Amino acid sequence: MTKQIFCIFFISFLIGQEEKRGKYDNYEQGNDSSKKEKMEMMMVWRLTEALELNTEQAEKFFPRFREHRKVIEKVRLEIRDEQIEMKDKVKKREKLTDNDVIKTMEKVKELRKKIADTEFTFLTELSDLLRPHQLASFGMFKQKMLNDIKGELKEDKRMDRKRDKKGRWNRKRNRRF
Repeated sequence: MTKQIFCIFFISFLIGQEEKRGKYDNYEQGNDSSKKEKMEMMMVWRLTEALELNTEQAEKFFPRFREHRKVIEKVRLEIRDEQIEMKDKVKKREKLTDNDVIKTMEKVKELRKKIADTEFTFLTELSDLLRPHQLASFGMFKQKMLNDIKGELKEDKRMDRKRDKKGRWNRKRNRRF
């Protein structure tokens, strides 16, 4: 009887470990689309709340917003490609000239400017849909959301700290670096 219980426990342990390993393997490969979906849903929820969108506004706003995000993401991928290309050249210790570095920096600068221009254009095009205070809130939304998330993560880290046997906070044990 105890052998059977031990075998069942051991097999369930192995299955549990295999499940975890598969999840982390997919995450490392960048195939974790559920994380992206959760972030998207959280952004939609926070945007709806911050802008105080009614149903009619939300129906018109979010399709435009998703299209806008696709355009921005394409430009960000271009920036990333430029940076990866330069990083690879540095890793391979290829001979770089000042001109090569300046050209890459100029291209990245132009792409970042394109993002800023696209965001400004998108914001001004929303004036037919959103009220002025909603436009102002949307213009500041990204920074506010990042600050909120940063604060939430900070709170989570505080909760991770443990007390030692004497009731003191043991910070050394929980450092990640």
